[in-house]
Amino acid sequence: MAYITFKDVEDISLILINFTTFTLLGMVISQWNYDIPILFDHEASASKFDAFLAHYNNFNSISKSSIIIYGVIYGVGLLGAIIRIVNPHPDYQLFEYGTFVLLFLFVCVFLTNVKTGIETCKHRNWGDVSENQGLQVLAASNLILLAIIVGIVILQGGMWYTKWEYQKRLNAFNMEIKKEEQEKLAKEKDVSPKATTTATASKA
Repeated sequence: MAYITFKDVEDISLILINFTTFTLLGMVISQWNYDIPILFDHEASASKFDAFLAHYNNFNSISKSSIIIYGVIYGVGLLGAIIRIVNPHPDYQLFEYGTFVLLFLFVCVFLTNVKTGIETCKHRNWGDVSENQGLQVLAASNLILLAIIVGIVILQGGMWYTKWEYQKRLNAFNMEIKKEEQEKLAKEKDVSPKATTTATASKA
């Protein structure tokens, strides 16, 4: 009877992390058409800010089922990161801990900046800053989220490369050991007939 080992669970958790990471990456990048113009275009027209405001205000009417789906997408990734840090490999633990920290930081930035900004788009009470400045802060927060996700991708890529390099060196080492054993065995076979021939000649 086959049993699921912790190694199998770790492999599944890596899939969950990558699923969440690239889903969130797509969600953040999809906002670029609204974020980039008001952040980097110093001559952005009022229509750009109005379009940004209308776009993010629509998130206030999103259904609860959609919110639950987004929560599940994020939750499975965080769960995968937690599984990976339960018993991390010594060579990869910095990658594992880094991924967990960045995923946790993602939700912190989202709740404190993005969620608050989206809610403010509805009641439009921006406090001590102007509305345009508040919208720019919201757009900048999305870029912070993007930087966090890119960081996770880099960490996962670095971990993959480290594993690949380790396996490559391990295979080369095993091949060298196998080659030495074969050469040693060949020498032993070559020496054995000579020893037998010498012993026979001595008796004669």
